[in-house]
Amino acid sequence: MDGYYDKEKGYPRTVTIEKVGYLDELEKQYEDPIAYFNERVQVLKKKKAERTVPISVSFSHDENLTSDHPYRKNFVPEPFR
Repeated sequence: MDGYYDKEKGYPRTVTIEKVGYLDELEKQYEDPIAYFNERVQVLKKKKAERTVPISVSFSHDENLTSDHPYRKNFVPEPFR
């Protein structure tokens, strides 16, 4: 489960990321299911953190992209600092 704040409704909500099942069934599949899924949670948290890291784009002011260029994107640049 992952929690977030729903701005439209004005209260916290949760979303199910992955259903794992019941402990008695998992003990048949894994030697230590608690440790296995704690490690799985850490991996999922790391992947989520990587998705939220901002990306940067660099380009040359002299370069022109044609309208049919596959990498053409619309964006609003940040003001100069």
